[in-house]
This record gives sequence, structure tokens and C-alpha cells, in this order.
Amino acid sequence: MKKMKSTMKISKTTLRSIAIICSALLVCVSGWASVKVEGFPFYFVIQNMLCIFFSALWGGTQGAGISGLLLAAGALGAPVFAHGGHGLDYISGDAGGFLLGYFFASMLIGYILKTPKIDEKTSFNKILSACFGGCVLIYVIGIAHYFGVHDLKFNKTAIKVLSLLGFKWYIISDIVKIAIASVGAYFLRPIVAKYFYEEKEI
Repeated sequence: MKKMKSTMKISKTTLRSIAIICSALLVCVSGWASVKVEGFPFYFVIQNMLCIFFSALWGGTQGAGISGLLLAAGALGAPVFAHGGHGLDYISGDAGGFLLGYFFASMLIGYILKTPKIDEKTSFNKILSACFGGCVLIYVIGIAHYFGVHDLKFNKTAIKVLSLLGFKWYIISDIVKIAIASVGAYFLRPIVAKYFYEEKEI
């Protein structure tokens, strides 16, 4: 009996590791699913949504690990950022702060939501709040980095600059993405808890 339980534990641990690696690969590949609109400084991407979604889905440190793998792969030269972007120059450029924000947002979301539990379904409001907070953190880090690159100070002029850059459209698209990520995580977290974790782990 003990041997069977041990085998089941190894099986679920291995299955979880494979699922997390697949999640990271999906996040990396999603960099190519990006659209550049003339007059807008950044690509419209789904990569931020996937980072938020997987952080909410797995909870704990797993989401941060996925975002960390994305950053590490990109820094080492893999074309995993928007439209195949890569390298340290890309990370230190205009959009680099948003990429770094993925990692810290994932940490925040994982800390708030924790690991999914079989006997306790996380409320939708909590998931939505965590995802929203993570997205706000991405914007804070991303905009602060962008201002630093261009030697701008946060004042009325800077706010006008953001308006001219069309940031309201990024925000509107990200609100939609937060809603999608939150709904997905709400329904899938119980499945993750059931099939990828032993009861003693959670």
C-alpha cells in the first residue's frame, strides 16, 4: 500500500512538472502571437495574459518560475518576446520593464492565491483581484522603466505622453485579458488541485 502511494506521488509530481514545462513553452511561443499597430509604441500581446493566467492557475511559486523561464530564455537569445524579440538589449529597451513586470506580477499573484486546494475552491473575486493587482504591477514597473529609458519624470507632461502613446487601448485590451484569465483560472484550479497534487502537498 505504501509503495502504491509512493508511486502515485511520483506520478503526480512528474505530471505536474511536465504540465508546468508545457505552460512555460506555451508562454514562450505566444510571443509570436503579437500585433504591432502603427502609431503605438508596443506590440499588443497575449503573453502577459498567459503569464497572469498560469500564475493564477498554479499559484505559489510555479507561476513565477514560468515567467522566470521566459525571461531567462529571452535573455540567452531565444526569440520568445513579442514578435521574436530577444536578448539583454531588448530587456533593457522600451518594453523591458513590462517583461520584468511579468515575473514580479507572477510572484504577487502566486503569493495571494497560494497552491490550489481540493477541499477549498478559491473565490472568483479573490482570483480577479489577484490578477488585476498583478496587471497593475506590470504597468507600474513597465511605465517606470520606460520613463527611465527616456529620462522622463512622472508629471502632467508624462501623463500626456502616455495618452498620446495610446495607453488607454492597451489598458482596455488588458482588462479583457484579465477577465479571461480570471474565469479560466477559477474553473481550472480545482482540476489542477485534483490531478496534479497529493493531498499532503496541499
